[in-house]
Amino acid sequence: MKMPRASILVLFSLSLFLGAEMHPSLADAYTRRYHGSECRPLNSATSSFYVENTGLTNNTSSASTFVCPFISDSSQPHNWVTTLNAHGQKAGAAGSDLMTSCVKFWATNGFFCSNDVGTSSTGPWGISLFLTAWTTDSGANFPYVKFTLQPSSSVYGIFAFN
Repeated sequence: MKMPRASILVLFSLSLFLGAEMHPSLADAYTRRYHGSECRPLNSATSSFYVENTGLTNNTSSASTFVCPFISDSSQPHNWVTTLNAHGQKAGAAGSDLMTSCVKFWATNGFFCSNDVGTSSTGPWGISLFLTAWTTDSGANFPYVKFTLQPSSSVYGIFAFN
């Protein structure tokens, strides 16, 4: 049985249209969640541990810095992220827990970070980060989030939206 040429053309056009409509694009909204257990101490001498109810915790007697990777791909490039929220818990009254978005340059030594945001209040926190380092980037560099946590403070995780 032969299919008429017009039917073949209609089926081909329909499959092209549906394929384009069903394929995700940068205009689509995406949410990513990063678990605090993905973060690592910036200094290998820093003591940290993961606790189910408090997240990645600074287990030292002084402020320590942690870095958390961010997957930047065609479905959610870091330079298209519009909102980046970090969540955690500040344990003691001394100092502030700080956080920022950063990129590690791909072709040279160096990095660039947005301005720090933070809290000095004890208890759980949720903070929106500045995105200057990500939104001004070409998309070629490697994004991450950096936290400076006071003793016994912790990171629950990160939410990214575009």
